[in-house]
Parts: sequence; structure tokens; C-alpha cells
Amino acid sequence: MIHIFFDLDDTCMDTTGILGGSLMNLAKIRPFKGLVRILKRQDCINYLVSCGAAHIQRKKIKLLKIANYFRSVRICLEASDKLILFMAIAKDVCPKERRRIVVVGNRIDVEIRYGNLLGFHTVHIQHGKYANLRPRCKDEVPNYVIGEISDLGRILDRIGRY
Repeated sequence: MIHIFFDLDDTCMDTTGILGGSLMNLAKIRPFKGLVRILKRQDCINYLVSCGAAHIQRKKIKLLKIANYFRSVRICLEASDKLILFMAIAKDVCPKERRRIVVVGNRIDVEIRYGNLLGFHTVHIQHGKYANLRPRCKDEVPNYVIGEISDLGRILDRIGRY
């Protein structure tokens, strides 16, 4: 099995383009095209690790209708807490399957960095306000870069062959 740690904002949906820092258009959010197909893969176990106010993040998840595709949903207030959440989830993954943990996120300074520090596969989705961040160190260099979440399928196929 492949274990995928997904970020929410600008990874599963267009937060920057639709919300733009405001909650006025919250009802207009939709999952990225191809996301549900990825989440339905039978060879994957999905986890959602998001940062922000819990009540707002849970409302987004409810509006997107994606909660049932995740084994667990973890929400933290500070981006730096994602490292702790990644470690907590990973300790429950069978040691033999830890080489098939994938972190997917739009921030190289958070999801990609923490995934690399833990030795996971990292996939940077270049979308939203952090799309143009450049790596400041080797830990911020992703294993894979995609423009759309639908491109994740081919990467998962490759990782699944390991």
C-alpha cells in the first residue's frame, strides 16, 4: 500500500484563486479536477494534514465532500506542527510500508521539507500563493513536481512498483 499525506489548501482545492484570503466565496470551493479519482485508488491509504483554524478547515472538507476518503484528518494551528503530525501518522504505518509514504503539498518550506526530513517521497504541486517559492536548502527540493493533482497518478504508479 501507498500512504499519502495530503495538504488541503491549494493542494486539494484552489484556495488562493477562489478564496483569496477571504471566506466570502467558501461555498464556491470544489475539489481539484482528478482529486477524487486519486483518493479512490485502491492501492492507497490517504491522510489529510491541514493547518488553520479547525472549524474553517472542517467546513472546507465538508463542502468538498472528501472526508470519507481519508483514514484520518489532522488539523494544526501552526505549519511547524505538521512535522509532529507526519511523525505520529508514520509511526502507525507498518515498517515495511514506510518506504511508500508520499507527502503531497503546495509548500516546499513546510510539507516538502518535512517529508524530506522524514525520508518520505515528496510531491510539490505548484499552485497558489506559494507556487513560486524556491528551495533555500536541499530539504526543500521535492522528489517530484506537478502542475495539477491529476498528474499524481503516474507518480503513484511508479512508487507502487518499488
